[in-house]
Amino acid sequence: MPKIRNRLVQIAAAGAIVAGLLQPLGSSSNASAAEPGRTAMEVNKTLTAPVIDGKLDESVWSLDKKMTVQAGQGAFKDSSFGLLWDNQYLYVGVKADDDTPAFNASGYWFEQDNINIFLDPSMHQSAPFIDDDMQLGFVYQDGTATPEFHFGAAPNNQGGKDEKKILRSISKTQTGWSLEMAVPWDILNFDPVLKKQLGFNVGATDRYGAESAEQRTSFWSAYGEDSFWNDTSGYGVLTLSDSHPVSGNIDPVLLDENFDGYPDGGAPDGWLSDVNAGSKPFSVVQDTYGNGSLVFDGNESGKQSRIVAPVQWDNYTIEADVKFDAFLNTGRWASIMFRAPSNGKAPYPQMAIKKNGTIETAYRRADGSWYSPTPISATGAQLDTGKTYTMKLRVFDNNVKQYLKAKSGAEFTLYGDKNLPSDVLPQKGRVGFQGGSKQGFLR
Repeated sequence: MPKIRNRLVQIAAAGAIVAGLLQPLGSSSNASAAEPGRTAMEVNKTLTAPVIDGKLDESVWSLDKKMTVQAGQGAFKDSSFGLLWDNQYLYVGVKADDDTPAFNASGYWFEQDNINIFLDPSMHQSAPFIDDDMQLGFVYQDGTATPEFHFGAAPNNQGGKDEKKILRSISKTQTGWSLEMAVPWDILNFDPVLKKQLGFNVGATDRYGAESAEQRTSFWSAYGEDSFWNDTSGYGVLTLSDSHPVSGNIDPVLLDENFDGYPDGGAPDGWLSDVNAGSKPFSVVQDTYGNGSLVFDGNESGKQSRIVAPVQWDNYTIEADVKFDAFLNTGRWASIMFRAPSNGKAPYPQMAIKKNGTIETAYRRADGSWYSPTPISATGAQLDTGKTYTMKLRVFDNNVKQYLKAKSGAEFTLYGDKNLPSDVLPQKGRVGFQGGSKQGFLR
């Protein structure tokens, strides 16, 4: 199998530039005042989409809404949040103070350190949940930017929705941890151009002891209710505002990584590894000059490994330098995964290059099988061991373009330009690498 050395990875998001440019044809306000005593909030539209990386460091964010409704005992920590919206997403940013963020403790997922988002898009404000109501659970995980995700248990088939559409990322902070997420309006069957109000609640749970009962939660709203998992009665009201849109200067480069500065055998912070049984994971290798590479040694039959970066979006361009140290056979490959699920597992599309000169975009189904026929396939020159190549992939809406060149070459060669159907091209997702040879991603 090849050995991918990736010395430079650069991912630029088209969505981060254009997502806020689509303006509504008109503003049909159907907003009304919330009942006295019910928590309410006006949410500004953003003309600049935030990068979903868990850091919440863009200037468009204002995380000043406190969660002051408390359930449990002990010394409650501060939790606050902010909201934004555009024509594609509702964006939620949460900061949860926590002296000892914990994970994989005893008990259910909602008894761990977690953040819950509750949504009532039809504003029915009653029990039980109906079709488009949702509870989204994000559980803290250590050493990764990917939270454990759960739909709530309300029996309204919310678990039948496609969780891969929900962009999410977490980050450890000096005082606890943070969550950044984006839920698309279409998963809620909500049109923000035609409707301007929806029910909402958010809660942050602090697990402070070994026993599952040793946890406390701070909520934003509790209008006459203290249970929210199958009852929207206590939710607050969000009003989507067009009148004072916010914007900011956001770096369109989502990730620029050369793998320098990491210890041998490790992986960059926040990257998530997944391997086939008996396979080695991707890991960083430093040469004698301190130049890092992300390496996979899979020079045996059946060996494969994947690793996904802590970035996700819908439209982006990816460039990666790759060098093969060995091939098991001429059909083995190295690939860029794109629009992959947050957990890095199938289903996902990938751009792969092979020893025999094949350059293809393939789609791996959820059961691990490959879609046939291959969505995009082209043939270039055979690849050499010890030579560095630069892969480039551009995905925008339903269009995929794949390019390749020798790193020393001046120009890329286009090896495929095709509009793909939705059954082989998800709408959004993470970026990663997969190895089926002995190879290194250099950059």
